[in-house]
Amino acid sequence: MDCGKVKICRVINLKQLITGIAVFLFGSLEYLLTRPVDSTCMEKIVGWFRGSSSSVGIYGGMGGCVPEFAHPFSFAIITMALFPGSGRKTRGFICFFWLFIELFFEAGQRFGNEIASYIPSFCERIYILDNLKSYFVKGVYDPNDIFAIFLGIIAAYIIGELTSRSQSARDGIYVYT
Repeated sequence: MDCGKVKICRVINLKQLITGIAVFLFGSLEYLLTRPVDSTCMEKIVGWFRGSSSSVGIYGGMGGCVPEFAHPFSFAIITMALFPGSGRKTRGFICFFWLFIELFFEAGQRFGNEIASYIPSFCERIYILDNLKSYFVKGVYDPNDIFAIFLGIIAAYIIGELTSRSQSARDGIYVYT
């Protein structure tokens, strides 16, 4: 990307990156404090963090949907942060990409046993994928989660638009060449 005579290129949109990480951590608290250890993809982390103590519901009745809002929102915003010079179409594509991924995993919980039967056994030896079968089989499908996923993606698109337009010289991480 040519940014002028002296090449000054924005590498990361810092506002989006910080927002995405903060919302991700906010949503992760539900897993760390409330969900059964063996029902999440973060089984080892949750077990280490919580140990043998019982779960604590911090978000009340909405707690079940908080991660389903936070995850697509944060992943879409973080992805946008990595492509700071992108236009509206690219930001829209990023949102649709994460919407598809999130809906696949949520629908996968509805058909957990069937989908788990297609996951190859070598995935159990890969750290990130080792709990994938457990996620599909023990996860609980909830139509409210679908709604939360859509809200998260819509919010991400709106925040992405707002934080992409008004970039000042101090709002990013730059590379000077």
